[in-house]
Amino acid sequence: PLSAYNLFFKEQRAALVSPYVSAGADARGSGRSRYRRDGREGRRPNFGDMAKFIARKWNTMGEEEREVYFRRFRKNRDAYDACVLAAAKEATRLTRERKRAATVASAKRRAREPP
Repeated sequence: PLSAYNLFFKEQRAALVSPYVSAGADARGSGRSRYRRDGREGRRPNFGDMAKFIARKWNTMGEEEREVYFRRFRKNRDAYDACVLAAAKEATRLTRERKRAATVASAKRRAREPP
């Protein structure tokens, strides 16, 4: 799951880039957004400048403002942990079933073999 800072960064980056992204699909019809190149909105900020700006904003935020992102992080982490645990239990169950099936198949082969 994304950390609290990464959740904040993703949200802030979307807000900074959105004025430079057109709403429609590109000319090829792929459904992807494209950046405006007509110069009316100016140039899209580069990633390094955005990262510095967003980091400064994060560092000047108060704990109560950051807590919103930490709560979202904990919620996402708990959901992720639950998915990992469920996947591990399913993998264990499948492994047991395969071993059981292999044991049964082996016993059947031995029963068919002449002494």
